[in-house]
Amino acid sequence: MPPAPCPSCWEGRADSDLVRGFVRAIEGDPRNSQTQIQLLGAIDDHRAAHALREALKHANRVVRRRALQSLGWSGDRGDVGLLGRLLDDEDSVVRDSARAALADLGGDQAVDVLFASLDGLPDVERGAVQAALAWLGDVRDLDCARELAVKLLRRPKGSGGNPMHGGLGSIYAVLRVGSAADRQLLVDTVLDLIDEAEIPDPARYYNAPGIRRAQDARMQLGIRLRASAGVVEAETLDRWFSDRLRARLPRENWRGVSRELDCDPVLPRSVPRLTLRSLGEHPPANAAGVLAKFGGQPDWIADPTWPLGPGGEPMVLLAELPLIGDPPRVAYVFFSHEGNTWEPLGDGSAVVVQPGAPPQVPTRSAPTGPKLYEEYTEPHRYRQVRKRRPFERFITLEPGADPPEWSWPELPDGDTPREDPGDWGKIGGTPLFLQGEDCPPGDGWHFAFQFNAQWAGHEFGDGAECYGFVHNDGRGAFLWQCH
Repeated sequence: MPPAPCPSCWEGRADSDLVRGFVRAIEGDPRNSQTQIQLLGAIDDHRAAHALREALKHANRVVRRRALQSLGWSGDRGDVGLLGRLLDDEDSVVRDSARAALADLGGDQAVDVLFASLDGLPDVERGAVQAALAWLGDVRDLDCARELAVKLLRRPKGSGGNPMHGGLGSIYAVLRVGSAADRQLLVDTVLDLIDEAEIPDPARYYNAPGIRRAQDARMQLGIRLRASAGVVEAETLDRWFSDRLRARLPRENWRGVSRELDCDPVLPRSVPRLTLRSLGEHPPANAAGVLAKFGGQPDWIADPTWPLGPGGEPMVLLAELPLIGDPPRVAYVFFSHEGNTWEPLGDGSAVVVQPGAPPQVPTRSAPTGPKLYEEYTEPHRYRQVRKRRPFERFITLEPGADPPEWSWPELPDGDTPREDPGDWGKIGGTPLFLQGEDCPPGDGWHFAFQFNAQWAGHEFGDGAECYGFVHNDGRGAFLWQCH
């Protein structure tokens, strides 16, 4: 069997031999072949199509599911008839994967096969077909999708499973091919749930079944609004939802029903910072010296010093940031896929400061090393499976300032200040912590930078916010906090 690719840097390339190797590994021990199962469902290569068609006849439903997922990307429109037969498979996930594969293959024949499959389907599966048809631009079932979306948004939890799972397809269909009035209908449905909710105890409104149902509906509609390029609509829904809920509650119970308000910190912004304002695939115009960036390979200003992870493997460059101060210095931030990355001075991360002192982990003299890969989804694909590609983004820096400490004026109960994104992404300034103040152990450490992990192309966990420090002796340290 050919060696399995590394999931963290694989770009979906495979031939039929590799597909058959995945299948044999799954046959041998499905419990210990999760990597092969994952890779079998993320192939994007026409060379693999023949073996993927073979795998559709496999007795193991996991193999059928994953092969179907990849055939939607790797096959051609001649596969529509084969996929159409799997719309009657005994396994519901196989049926759903066949619908998604038909949506990705596209064409009039795929539309007709999907539409013909609607008769007699339960709500959950009908919503999935409606979503696939909407992706292909077909509106023949839009009236039913509209009714089903409203029905499932209004259905209480516990009445036939999780209603939101089945509702997402119908909601997606209405948002994709419906009118502005259709979109507003779904927003109004969510807001009406607040007006209809019984709230026996305003102090514990969040436990009222009707409010929980409204919150669930708002969350699911918001997810689909954002996915359909309706970010502003989703933010408007959140604001309207908070206002409508406040109208149902006495003022003393507004806490927790938050709104973001524009206001300035209590102390003046007097601490200089460089705001991480935007990312680009190319260096900013007129940029000079060492450039701020995420990913790629380091531009060393002194002898190459590549940190090693806990197993002796070279770490991955996460960020290269020119620091504020005199003399000019650069911080090179590294992490390992193994080891402890969240605690400062652990074995899974390192900050090399030049000029400065060596990091806390072993190093080797190497100018280049492993690349950073990002997860991404392709907007032209119906099935939004995350893929991997090399990541390098250049940062546009903008002068700014922070207050000496983060404190805000007193606001109405439940309201929070609307922060500038630069308050979180910056070089220099004052740290803004997610989970309370944190610092490397010992004295002599000074805050140097912070950024969001997703901005840097690598999520450490649950919206991680990353922080860097430099010691008086020239050492660097890295830590992160999450929501």
